Amino acid sequence: MTGHEPILAMRRARRKPAFVTVSDRPCHTDWAKWGDQPVVCVAGDTPELLDLRFLVGTTALVEGFDEARVARIAKVCEPIAARVIATVARPIDTWRTQVVSVTDTEGVLTWPN
Repeated sequence: MTGHEPILAMRRARRKPAFVTVSDRPCHTDWAKWGDQPVVCVAGDTPELLDLRFLVGTTALVEGFDEARVARIAKVCEPIAARVIATVARPIDTWRTQVVSVTDTEGVLTWPN
């Protein structure tokens, strides 16, 4: 897991992001350097062994290409995060993806229904 260290620093300073992207694909995790949205990369990690306590009170935006892995990661996030929105996509080409499904613990953004 990479990209979580700046979130831990935020939490120690009694601050938290509203949402955190938990990505199951290789991604840039230098978000804090640029002041971007927090991104944590968990590609290749065992979801059930991840320590995601930094997600308490946040919305976790889980993303990836493998439906089963995205579901496993979302399941691990559910008891910790305030809300989990999980998106499964498939790559179209080098730069584009197509959304296959979205699940939302609040049921608002779940697609297809």
